[in-house]
Amino acid sequence: MLYTYKLRQYEEIGEIAGELLCSEVTTMSDNILVKDKKYEGQYVALWSLTNKEVVASGDDPSEVIRQARAKGSVAPVIVFIPEADMTLIY
Repeated sequence: MLYTYKLRQYEEIGEIAGELLCSEVTTMSDNILVKDKKYEGQYVALWSLTNKEVVASGDDPSEVIRQARAKGSVAPVIVFIPEADMTLIY
């Protein structure tokens, strides 16, 4: 009985997750965090992953974090924006 109940729960969760994934179709350009070319080669602080507004930018990530916090961002998201011809290896 318990196994059947758990299986039903997982099936329901799977259906809900599938509906959410299908309803939120995005394109590659929707996932780009910073589109402005003036930030190429710099560290950028964003308010959050959902609010992609740039709070601060610069060459030193520690300074960028400090500037973002000074502007009121509690937990800024810091990303490096590569130059157009730059190859990054992770």
